[in-house]
Amino acid sequence: MTEDRHPAAVVERQVDAYNDGDTGAFADCYGEDAVVASLDDGERLAVGREQIEQRWGELFDAHADLHCEVTDEIALGEFVAHRERVTGMGEPAEALAVYRVSDGAIRQVWLGYDE
Repeated sequence: MTEDRHPAAVVERQVDAYNDGDTGAFADCYGEDAVVASLDDGERLAVGREQIEQRWGELFDAHADLHCEVTDEIALGEFVAHRERVTGMGEPAEALAVYRVSDGAIRQVWLGYDE
């Protein structure tokens, strides 16, 4: 596996695009059929790259100062787990994001927040 397709590298590119507010680069980190779901109850927040691009594009447009600081990372095989501190939407929020990455793209993400 080339280094730029390694799961941790793919997730890092996604975080960088998030922090830049770059909707296209953010969505490009995801597979066509990727799913973003709530860690709490499994509710699907976005299904497919197009929905991900739309949802996060709206978020980036609404919050120009949005920023994600990765405070801890664990990588194991296809999985990368982040503890994140998200700022730029009012009060800072602590988040847990678990990514499943294969073939150089994020396939699934589970998100949980402690606001």
